[in-house]
Amino acid sequence: MINPFIKISSICLLSTQQDCLGMNLHLCWNLALWPVFFCFDELESSGFIMAIPTFGNKKKEKKYKLLDAYTLFYHRFVKDNSDNKSWTQLCKTQNWISWSGIAFENSCFQHVSQIKEALKIGGIISQQAGWHHKDSDDMHGAQIDLLIDRDDKTINLCEMKYYNNKVNMTKEMAENIRRKIASFNYFTKNKKTIMTIMISPFGLSINLHSNDLIYKSLDTDDLFLKIE
Repeated sequence: MINPFIKISSICLLSTQQDCLGMNLHLCWNLALWPVFFCFDELESSGFIMAIPTFGNKKKEKKYKLLDAYTLFYHRFVKDNSDNKSWTQLCKTQNWISWSGIAFENSCFQHVSQIKEALKIGGIISQQAGWHHKDSDDMHGAQIDLLIDRDDKTINLCEMKYYNNKVNMTKEMAENIRRKIASFNYFTKNKKTIMTIMISPFGLSINLHSNDLIYKSLDTDDLFLKIE
C-alpha cells in the first residue's frame, strides 16, 4: 500500500525571466493533490508547457517550461501596460528584446526533432535535456538550456540566440561557451565529445572566434524542415 505522505520529487514550472506561472512546488503524494498531477499532464499534452529533463538528474525532479505564446505575450506587454503604449513603442524596449529571445528559444524547444534532422542525427538514439549547476569552490557554475545526449558518445550543446541578422561571434561570447563546457565536464565528469551548435534566425558569420568552437550553425529554415 502506498504511503499517502511519502515525499516525492520537486516539481518546478520554469518561467524564464520571471514570466507568469513561475513557481517551485515541493509536493507530497497526498490524495488531495492528485488533480495537480493530472493538470500538469493535461497542460503538457496540450502543448501549454513542456517537461525539460535535467541531464544526470537522479532525484526525479520534473521541470516544466511555459510554452504558450499568448500567455507569455500577455504578461509581458498587456497585463501591466497601464499607460496604453502602442506596439510601435513597445517593440523598441528592452522588454521586447528579452521576450523575442524567449519566444525564439521556445520555438527551438518545440522543433527539437527538426534540429536533430538538420544535424543528420535523426537515426541516432538521443534525448534532449537541460543542465545547470551553481558555483563551487573549485569551478564556476553554468546553465545550458538544451543538450542533445547521443548514443554515439557525443553531446550537442545548443546555443540559442535571437538576433535580427547573422550572429557575429565575439571573444566574450566564445569565452562564455568555453566556460559552460568546462563547467559541464567538471561537474558531470563527462567523457563524451562536446559539439557546439549555434541556432539563430539567420545563422552564424564564421570568424576567428567561431571557427574552432562552433561545429554547425542552424537557422530558421532548419527549424521548420519537413521530416518525411
